[in-house]
Amino acid sequence: TVQTTLTPDAPDAARATVKVGVRVRNYGASRTIAPEGSLAGAGQTIPLAFEAVTLVRGQSATVTALATVSKPAL
Repeated sequence: TVQTTLTPDAPDAARATVKVGVRVRNYGASRTIAPEGSLAGAGQTIPLAFEAVTLVRGQSATVTALATVSKPAL
């Protein structure tokens, strides 16, 4: 999932807070999974810091990351 909040709430917002959620599922032996990702566009790349999660076989979890984008190009 992706949720974007503009600050201030206007088309010419100075920044955007982006919340990204990913669902991970472990199909193997019990292990720690650390998703990685980034937001890219308009000449900038912003890394996403997801929390690592330990899952047993067949278990799934949703993890989220927040990123602040200065001068968003929306």
